[in-house]
Amino acid sequence: MTLSTIQNDDKNDPSLIIAAAAALAPFAHPKLQSIPTPRFVDNPIEVPEFTHVSDAEAFLAKVAVLVARGELDFQSGLELSTLAKNWIEAKTASEFETRLTIIEQTIELTPTATTAVVGGLPRLFVGPGEPDVIMPNDANGHQLPTPDDKPPLTNGDHEPDNGGS
Repeated sequence: MTLSTIQNDDKNDPSLIIAAAAALAPFAHPKLQSIPTPRFVDNPIEVPEFTHVSDAEAFLAKVAVLVARGELDFQSGLELSTLAKNWIEAKTASEFETRLTIIEQTIELTPTATTAVVGGLPRLFVGPGEPDVIMPNDANGHQLPTPDDKPPLTNGDHEPDNGGS
């Protein structure tokens, strides 16, 4: 307000009026650098409304072909591709979050199972001086041999001759 009052008062020194006007100018008339340069599209292309990721992917393929043919400038093709890719990423993330929510809800509704191991095996004799290992006394209906037991005889086996009788 003060600068505007100084600038509009004809009784002030002209150099003061000029200084006040120079200080007010950026507020009243911004520089053209801060305003984006207008762009004009020579050859507009039809951009479909995407409803599925496949629609956006088809559009990306079309943009690449138009740029390669020279029917669309490189910068415009890059900007359109970036917009389409951003839409695909947003849509994919949204679908992922939806699926994740469904999975989380399913897990919350599923009762958890509890597993308990009950029992065990009895001790097994490993050998003299060795610690015993847990094993049953009877394996599949057969008596397990101990270190003092002789192996059972088969049809071709004979009692060893002790040199006596």
